[in-house]
Amino acid sequence: MTSENYRPQIAETLFVSLYKNEPFLVTITGFDHDTRFSSEQFKYRRKDGREEFATLCEAVFYQNVPIDIAFIYAVEVEQHEFMEKSSFCKLGFFFDPTSAFAFIDSIIAGAAKPRFEVDSEFFEYSVRVLKV
Repeated sequence: MTSENYRPQIAETLFVSLYKNEPFLVTITGFDHDTRFSSEQFKYRRKDGREEFATLCEAVFYQNVPIDIAFIYAVEVEQHEFMEKSSFCKLGFFFDPTSAFAFIDSIIAGAAKPRFEVDSEFFEYSVRVLKV
């Protein structure tokens, strides 16, 4: 479903995640190699029309996800200390709820490692639905 080594085609529209953050929809507009960067860059246009660029090595492309999906499912952990304000951290992003809940089960079972370690004694996992 994802590929860290995938090189999209120019004019291809697909979801991308940069630095394992929330995926967003882009259309690839070109490629460039600037010696200031350690990896080839790709240029893209966001859904709202903004033109940006990123390096290929920081991107994960979701070439098999339909571009008309309505939601992304974020696995979050809420951490709180006694008499302290809670903090939320997104641990992973999924395109279907079953995969998101399976990821939580895998974390609890010790079979999967989240992006960030939980360092609180009191915490709770949840799935947040994000509109694309």
